[in-house]
Amino acid sequence: MLVCSPSFLLAQKLSTVLFANIEANNQVLELDIPATYDGTYLLLGVVKNDQVSAANFVVRGGKHVYDLRQIPEWNGSIDYLATNLPKRTFISQRLIKPSMGSEWDMFMEVESLSPRTVNFTKPKTLFGFNFTIILSVVAILFSIIGYFILKLSLPFALLGGVILSFILMDARFMLDRWRIVDKVESTFPYVEPLTFAQQFIEKAKPLIGNNTWSFQGDFKDDYFRMFFQYSMADIPYKLNWRNNASAGTFIITEKPVENQKILLQENGFYLVKQL
Repeated sequence: MLVCSPSFLLAQKLSTVLFANIEANNQVLELDIPATYDGTYLLLGVVKNDQVSAANFVVRGGKHVYDLRQIPEWNGSIDYLATNLPKRTFISQRLIKPSMGSEWDMFMEVESLSPRTVNFTKPKTLFGFNFTIILSVVAILFSIIGYFILKLSLPFALLGGVILSFILMDARFMLDRWRIVDKVESTFPYVEPLTFAQQFIEKAKPLIGNNTWSFQGDFKDDYFRMFFQYSMADIPYKLNWRNNASAGTFIITEKPVENQKILLQENGFYLVKQL
């Protein structure tokens, strides 16, 4: 979960409006997306009273449900529900009342492993509640049942409730990990190495110095963009709105254009200076 301003959403290219002037009413979002987009980073933003909140997801190919109830602003009247993916990505989209099937679909969502999520894990939810809270309730209920109905001693009843909760938690965790490994090994037999990107950035940084820099265009792998941002975190960065950077700006790109002077070309990456 992240809370952000409208300018931050624009910076994240969250420009496709899915719905406008809607009522949340505890609904969830059902998206039908082609399998070719499976694993794509998905950002869903809620605009309400000039305030914007967003939640991160990973696309699951086919028709699946995405839980917006984790966003605090997802209640009452909503101005816009927007996303970072283009309109052509979606075969269909609709807001639905959650059913048992949709609740299970959201609960079984696999947590993707990527540079975007390696330091952040979303809490699992079931029926709109944090799964950890549900496990706590299960432990308490089992302890009560064990003590009053099964006639267990209080320590054993409490221990039984805790053990049951841990079994359920571990079962969900192991299933999640198994599905991740199965998906990664079958779909992504290797991770694009960063060696070439590192060789480029080591030569580019001295040329940029402490001057302003930016990106231009898309990269064949989003890992490269994030790696460059991490490597250049100590140098002033300026958003390149609509690829109209001001003169003198240093730009990292894979496709130079006119009115740019190429300063460095290495492993498919370019460092250019806007003229």
